[in-house]
Amino acid sequence: MAAWLPEDAWEALITTLNLFAALALASLSVRRHAPRVRLMLLFIVVALGVKAGATFLQSQSGLAFDWATPGGLAGLGGGALLGLLALRLPRSARASLAAGALVVTLVLVNLLPVNPYFDVVLADWRQGRYLHFNGLARWLAWVWPYAALVWLAFVVERVWLGRRTRRA
Repeated sequence: MAAWLPEDAWEALITTLNLFAALALASLSVRRHAPRVRLMLLFIVVALGVKAGATFLQSQSGLAFDWATPGGLAGLGGGALLGLLALRLPRSARASLAAGALVVTLVLVNLLPVNPYFDVVLADWRQGRYLHFNGLARWLAWVWPYAALVWLAFVVERVWLGRRTRRA
């Protein structure tokens, strides 16, 4: 499966789907008349700032943007564009698309081989700090898609039960 696309394209696709899912999920809790576009852009800026800061702290070379590969940057642009365009869709459509993006991402991440960039990151980590930042980041990366899918299932169930009680 990995031979279907170059590594940069896989990275761009996975980054696009993850950022789109995160933005779509975040937009579900925002009020209808809130400045949603500005809030989503702020979400992206804060996430990139945290990523750059964590990379700077755990890298011996002090480079905060080692992670900004061509595939990653293309994925950030694609995910941001899709996330902002999805704001025009109804909440149910955004929730469905976010769930679909999460499921596809989970399948791809578990079927594709390990990213060779990970070896470069391991070679540059600072003793002690790596365990704290990278351990937390990896734990969050493993858990958040599943937690988001469970949350979406609860939301769907609540909506379904609400419709069912209104009909009765």
